[in-house]
Amino acid sequence: MALPRSVQSWLVLLLVCVAFGLRVYRLDSVGLAEDEVHKILAVESYRHGHFVVNAEHPMLMKLADTGMFIFADWWNERIGPIFNSPRISAEFAVRFPNVVMGSLTTLVLFLLARTLFGPAVALATAAFWAVGINAITYNRIAKEDTFLVFFLLLALFLYQKAKTVKPRDQRVECRLYGLSGAAFGLALASKYFPHYVGMLYLLYYFSRGLDRRPHTWRTRTAFFGSLFVFFFLFNPVVFHPATWSYLLNYVSGKMMSHHGYQVMGHLYRNEALFGGSEGMPFYFYLLYLLVKVPVALIFLLLFGLVRVYRRHRSDLGHFFLLFMFAAWIIPFSAVGAKWLRYTLSLTPWLYMLAGVGVIWLVELVSGVVGPGRRRLGQFASFMLFAGCLFSMALACFQSLPYYSLFVNRIGGGMAQAGSYFPHDEFYDAGVREAVAYVAKSSPDYSAIYSDADDLIRYYTRRFGRPDLLPATLCKGDPKASPTNYVLVQDGRRYFENSELIDMIERTYAPEKEVRVDGIPAVRIYRINGVQQVRTSPQQEDQQKGE
Repeated sequence: MALPRSVQSWLVLLLVCVAFGLRVYRLDSVGLAEDEVHKILAVESYRHGHFVVNAEHPMLMKLADTGMFIFADWWNERIGPIFNSPRISAEFAVRFPNVVMGSLTTLVLFLLARTLFGPAVALATAAFWAVGINAITYNRIAKEDTFLVFFLLLALFLYQKAKTVKPRDQRVECRLYGLSGAAFGLALASKYFPHYVGMLYLLYYFSRGLDRRPHTWRTRTAFFGSLFVFFFLFNPVVFHPATWSYLLNYVSGKMMSHHGYQVMGHLYRNEALFGGSEGMPFYFYLLYLLVKVPVALIFLLLFGLVRVYRRHRSDLGHFFLLFMFAAWIIPFSAVGAKWLRYTLSLTPWLYMLAGVGVIWLVELVSGVVGPGRRRLGQFASFMLFAGCLFSMALACFQSLPYYSLFVNRIGGGMAQAGSYFPHDEFYDAGVREAVAYVAKSSPDYSAIYSDADDLIRYYTRRFGRPDLLPATLCKGDPKASPTNYVLVQDGRRYFENSELIDMIERTYAPEKEVRVDGIPAVRIYRINGVQQVRTSPQQEDQQKGE
């Protein structure tokens, strides 16, 4: 029996609240990552009227962060002391806008799935997003992917809604296409991924006649006109010449000081166009799906794939889902640069496939039980769905608040946490605590070697030690300091520093090891004597060549 719209609304509202609670819980329990510090530095520049900073990313998320920091300052200075409440930390402030957008994505994903498949699949999909550890992980970091996914799904929902207006009314269609274009513009103002617009047109081009409402001149103008207006309105810095100069240098790789990404203990080159034997393995994202996704979700995902493949020729919703999944996993696996946070834009299709899969299983169970035993069939179907949802929620609760460290049983469980993709799994977790230790125990003007200079500099200032000198392992630049501290992170092992790290680890014993959820995250080495941290032979050859 179909649920009334009012019941669906209350259920979705409940799921949004659950999603928010899981995402906001102990949001500042993990220290900042280097990328997040860059957002804070951008906020400081924005507040002084300087907008050409961190220009490889558009403005929208940084504008939201700026608003949040202004609110945090007001709260900490005026409201907090009145109620004797804790201060809003920088970690909380920079991540909170993403928590809000990630939680609201539950609603948008429900609306899109209901348009394509109906309320049953939509509620299942929204529930998976609300408690899904793979979505929660990347909604809790200050990166643009969360904003991109929210506005992308909203744009797709409005676009598909415009295709299905009944009775057909061109004014309503133009309004919906205009809103869809505005959402696409906001998505591009969140992250420079324009290929999604092309994917949308390819989707309906290859839908083999399933789309019976082609564009008119008016609808096309409404869509693209709104897209450009909202993109430029919320990202005006794109007109600044310095932005294009910055982007050209960024894309060409001139701004990269290090190269490499460690997967299962092996170092690969992580560059946009790099291939060959040292390039990132094509199975990177497939490995992620195998070991970082709850087993129950993998099971439902496979069922959903079978279902949509069988019906994609006759139903636009099934074709839509199969196309979006394939159009993500194939090209993203082929390109050189790979990061786990990119999977956030894949996750909606994973959860929607799982929603299709679980509803198909419910139909199969009901068919086995038979129409004469309706209540038994309903109870069995409910227990099936509840069991799958409980399994996903359990994975989430067992990992909180360190969601990124989750590894499923196929991957060896939590005993293997941090061993598959250490850069994205730790995401500089433990560096805050490592710097706090050094700041408390180190002599004046000690050097801290790492490959997260801005992050080290930010925390040394917070802990009242601006005298400490950040230094870069990849550059091997020795500091004239009587005491040197080296912070070694498996997630920041690169081709430029690998030999130097090996040499340090062979020569010295760590003074302290910072653990995150019991897992080693940062090893601190203390090296006494001026200029003891020197370049490795590989770095010396590289510097001679330069």
